[in-house]
Amino acid sequence: MGRKKVILIEDDHAICETITLVLESAGYEVTCFTTGALVTDAIMPIPDLFILDKNISGTNGMDLSRFIKSGNQYSRAPVLLITASPDIEQLAEACGADGFVRKPFTLKELRATVTRLLDKCGD
Repeated sequence: MGRKKVILIEDDHAICETITLVLESAGYEVTCFTTGALVTDAIMPIPDLFILDKNISGTNGMDLSRFIKSGNQYSRAPVLLITASPDIEQLAEACGADGFVRKPFTLKELRATVTRLLDKCGD
């Protein structure tokens, strides 16, 4: 079995680069996009996990999570929502996300949350 595939949708280049480095060093295959258009157009392979920033250009991470969970081809993939919003727990629940991480987060916290979601929703 290959490495778990993570799709990260984040429009801040520095955050995208940091998350990618951290998760790749933990053995995950990470692909970062700055917009959710490839997801809504259904033209990307199904990942093992989506990580969505709440505020991304072109769409809202919450709307994208709702789209992913709405029964289309991606609905079985867990969604991790990241945002600085103080009410992230309620936001994540409202959009069907499987987990959340509040910015600023530690890299250890991010890795642990990703591992927990993949183990919980995994094969």
